[in-house]
Amino acid sequence: MGSSGTSTYLVERSLNGSVWTQIASTSASQTYFTDSGLSPNTWYQYRIKASNAGGVSSPSSTSLAATLSRLAEWRLQNYGTTSSTGAASNTASGIDGIPNLTKYAFNMQSSDGTMHVQPGTGDRGLPTTGMNPITQRLRVEFIRRKSSSAPGVSYAVEFSSSLNNFAAAGAPVQIISIDANLERVVWEDDVSINETPARFARIKIIESP
Repeated sequence: MGSSGTSTYLVERSLNGSVWTQIASTSASQTYFTDSGLSPNTWYQYRIKASNAGGVSSPSSTSLAATLSRLAEWRLQNYGTTSSTGAASNTASGIDGIPNLTKYAFNMQSSDGTMHVQPGTGDRGLPTTGMNPITQRLRVEFIRRKSSSAPGVSYAVEFSSSLNNFAAAGAPVQIISIDANLERVVWEDDVSINETPARFARIKIIESP
């Protein structure tokens, strides 16, 4: 229930409790506000001021709210929980054997199963590896969560001539933005198949705080 005599409510938000920004003005009959477009895994502070023709009131007491991390949001959407335990844990997998952290990193749903991203199209799926017929070098293409979206994971592409001695790849040869959170990336091996009888590629997914 709103305060008697109020015509509008002014909603203010702060990250540090010192600098406040008005983010909304609602009618006296609307005693709620949904904030959107916030950063993941971040604490926000909120306060309300009442306003009418006579002026603006002092601010209300401060309320704290924290947004979910991207990974916790993925768990909630796929398993109905933000807890990283049981079937929703990072290492848990279904009958397809693909760990949850891997599916999250490549923008897959828990129910997607074994599916690979198609070269040049699509926005989710396991990495696709193939040979560049012109350079005769191994190419790896996958969907990556942008670091600017605070995904909580990083990616390390590695190549090797054996299954034991992988080395970090250089810079990607192609990065195509899909939206604010996702991008398509392509890496190409520095060694051609003409220089060695076999080449292997892998991508390490590293969870970050």
